[in-house]
Amino acid sequence: MMDHGVRVVDLMQYTPLGGVHYYDVFHLPPQAHHVNGWEIRQVLNQGLQVFPYPAENSNADDKEALTCPPIGVSVTLPDSVVFLETPQVARWDAAGKQWRMDGITDILYEEEEAKISFKMDSFQAFVLMQETYVNFPFQSWELRPSGQDSAVFTINGALIDLSITIQGNQCMLLSEQDRGLSHLIGKWMTSPALQRAMLNAGINIFVNEYTDKYVSNCGKDPLTEHAAYEQMALFASACAFSWSKWNAKCDAQHLVIQVCEHHGPAPVPKDSWSLYLLGAQRSQKLEITERSTDFSPDHYPGSEIHSTFIHMLQDSMSIDGIARTRECNYLFVDAVQSLLCATRPLMYS
Repeated sequence: MMDHGVRVVDLMQYTPLGGVHYYDVFHLPPQAHHVNGWEIRQVLNQGLQVFPYPAENSNADDKEALTCPPIGVSVTLPDSVVFLETPQVARWDAAGKQWRMDGITDILYEEEEAKISFKMDSFQAFVLMQETYVNFPFQSWELRPSGQDSAVFTINGALIDLSITIQGNQCMLLSEQDRGLSHLIGKWMTSPALQRAMLNAGINIFVNEYTDKYVSNCGKDPLTEHAAYEQMALFASACAFSWSKWNAKCDAQHLVIQVCEHHGPAPVPKDSWSLYLLGAQRSQKLEITERSTDFSPDHYPGSEIHSTFIHMLQDSMSIDGIARTRECNYLFVDAVQSLLCATRPLMYS
């Protein structure tokens, strides 16, 4: 928010990372005196005294204001967080009880050294901030099974790519980004715990009630969208699901998604995918492919139309694939559905 040079931080748009930094300058405490083998020190009941800065001019005859140079600050970025862009610096305005970005000058970000320096007019608490939705919208995504009750959920974000392995009800983060994530990568935890840990580390791929105010999206019907996540989770042990460019081209009442039956840890062959159109009343396999030049809702010749997505998929699945879906553990299904609902890839890709 801007008002006569005042920049108040919108805490829905920006997220503080790495904690609050406090610093100040103090009067020197009384020094000790050594007399005849004794050490004499004056003890002040009020403790350290803050040195006012900028200092006030106490000479009434001097009409010129005392000029105090700005304070230079240099901070090493915390090892436990990731800044995907140049960190934003905000200072605490005690009078207004708000974070502000004005009054901060000469910001210098040294990415290789993981340091940031800047200047302020006075000693004030400050935080380093990052845009909350800087990694949105997603460029693409894929949910691929890697075994019974096991899958890999990959998101190619606007600035960083990452994968989450789901095994039973446990999740594990994988990423080529090393700095700031060493305490998370390769660690098994529940889906809610992983979401909290990633948010605290500055890696946000999760949506909330404010996301649509800051991120462009496909504007899909939420009931149809969440029904799709439920059914994707049920078949996540046997089918791979992926982003489609046509999802943004069809109307708000329908979703388009790439699907194929897939077993084993190997990547999905590019020519294995088929396109499906999902709606509240029916689902169908599409005749077009991802390489088609125009979108068409025409269904694939010889295929049937079903009222639900999972019944549509069973038409072309193997006996082994259908058996995998029926043997899925409910904890695995819940973990997959939890991640899909938390990231909403059909809306924010």
